[in-house]
Amino acid sequence: MYGNQSHHSSLIRSGRVLVFLAAGLLLLGAIMSLHNSEKSLVQTAGGLDQAAAAVIEIDAAEPHPKHDGKLVYVTGRLKTSTPIRDKTFALEVNAVRLERHVEMFQWREVEKRRDSLSSSDRSIGRRRKVYHYEKIWSKQRIDSSTFRHAGHDNPTTMPFPNHSVQADVVQLGGFRLSDSLIDQIPPSDPLDFRLADLSAEIARDAFIHHDAPNQSPRVYWSAGRGRAKRDAQIGDARVYFTMRPSSTVSVISQQRGDSLVPFRTAKGNPIDLLSVGTVAPDVMIQHVHGTTTRSAWGSRLIATMIMMVSMYLLLRLGSRWINPNAFLTRISELQRWRIAVSVAVTLVCFCICSAWVMDHPSYAVSVLAIAVPIIPASVYGIHPRSVPLGSNGPHSQAELRETRAEDRKRRKRKRRRRLAKRRG
Repeated sequence: MYGNQSHHSSLIRSGRVLVFLAAGLLLLGAIMSLHNSEKSLVQTAGGLDQAAAAVIEIDAAEPHPKHDGKLVYVTGRLKTSTPIRDKTFALEVNAVRLERHVEMFQWREVEKRRDSLSSSDRSIGRRRKVYHYEKIWSKQRIDSSTFRHAGHDNPTTMPFPNHSVQADVVQLGGFRLSDSLIDQIPPSDPLDFRLADLSAEIARDAFIHHDAPNQSPRVYWSAGRGRAKRDAQIGDARVYFTMRPSSTVSVISQQRGDSLVPFRTAKGNPIDLLSVGTVAPDVMIQHVHGTTTRSAWGSRLIATMIMMVSMYLLLRLGSRWINPNAFLTRISELQRWRIAVSVAVTLVCFCICSAWVMDHPSYAVSVLAIAVPIIPASVYGIHPRSVPLGSNGPHSQAELRETRAEDRKRRKRKRRRRLAKRRG
């Protein structure tokens, strides 16, 4: 019996050591990640400031050699050289890009957990897994070979793959756009078409229903079942199309001959911006500023939470190993969390300060001024609890064992009352 208790205690100590080490590594990783993120934000902000000062507005009708290599702002309507075509469905449009979106009707396995209703003490509160199967439209093929129960087989391949066709040449006036600019054109518009516009092979076993986004047409296809509307079967496909139209856009990029390519700032940041409509260059740059700032605040919040949890674990576990009667072991959980939060916020402020101090000293000093008084203010008013004589740490081992036994009994009574209500 004593051997089992000793083995159990050694496992608990080993687990605490692993948690302590993991918390330390997590804290170090969060600090390094936040510092790198702030350095990237500083470079991005500096690059955008440089772009705002260097950009010049030119006419999109015809490239001029004197602007070659400069950061330029142009606006106008996109145009393509030739129509683009989806060969499988024989659809042809005048657009920048044509996209095919395919879903297949398939089985899906759903796992649920249910409480055991057995009256045995050993099964009280235990949960068993129950599986049932439903038919859904899915964009991805569902592998039925992993299902727990047979008789729900899905096809091994999709009838048609998702597909995208892009125009070979997309021009803005006399300039040719790079692929990075084309990718910034916002989400596509649904394509309107008729069954007669499709290839004869597809139209023979298909019908159209207007239930795609914005009530646009969607093709329902089933091999060998004709054009009559019917209920879907496993393996059937439904398809709708979207396109990126030739709309008016504004671009900030570098002129290189008759092409618009990414511009590199002195710090190596690429400037290659596109907005739909006629948008002023300063508005476009401010929009990117706002987007990067919001992303930076999200990174700061995530890093703060990670540091807070890591510091709490380090304070809780490390202090007990160093000295069971130390100050940090004799304070309440709420006070320990209070210290962990203050330390995490201070570390975040120091990371921000170290990244911004060279480029924006005033901003770094203001952040540092916020960080300095946080820890003293958080520690102020914390009073440790007294340690009873003859105890091992803040609570005696006998008291801890009694408390745990009472907790186990209370949880078992709750489970019995819950199961009794279900039977009633």
